Amino acid sequence: MTCIIGLERDGVLWVGGDSAAYREDEVNTRVDPKVWTADNFIFGFSGSFRIGQLLRWGFKPPKNSRNSDIEYMVIDFIDALKELLIQKGASSKGEDGDTFDAEIVVGYNRRLYVIETDFNVSTRTETYVSSGGGSPYALGALWVLESAGFPPEIVIEKALRASAQYCPSVKPPFSIISNK
Repeated sequence: MTCIIGLERDGVLWVGGDSAAYREDEVNTRVDPKVWTADNFIFGFSGSFRIGQLLRWGFKPPKNSRNSDIEYMVIDFIDALKELLIQKGASSKGEDGDTFDAEIVVGYNRRLYVIETDFNVSTRTETYVSSGGGSPYALGALWVLESAGFPPEIVIEKALRASAQYCPSVKPPFSIISNK
């Protein structure tokens, strides 16, 4: 469990995350961040740290040759991600298709996407997203803070703090990055 937050503001993408690693009845603080930038992307993950590690150090997004970014994300990006996770034994086949044990927040070309556990690429109507066990608390805080017009770093930091206040599997320190 965790809390990852993404925010779109004035053409800049922001992603923040906590440092907790949760397993059964144990919560540890990790030093490896759950958020990072790579090439033209900004990433954050909730769920399996193995998925996050493979994504960070083993994933090379393909070149975008599609007419739209969502088409690229749904087809080429997901195909490359699935291939990596299958090669590394980090994906499984379920009754409803391939799955993996994480959610990934991806910022690409001024837009946020959430890759869900069934490889569905989700886009939202709001300018913010959240993933992980602390997400419901963060979303409430994001709605209030974003409406008030606070700077992006403050919005994300306060929403992460609200999440940590009420969700025992969310812990500081928090990492907040942008693609600017």
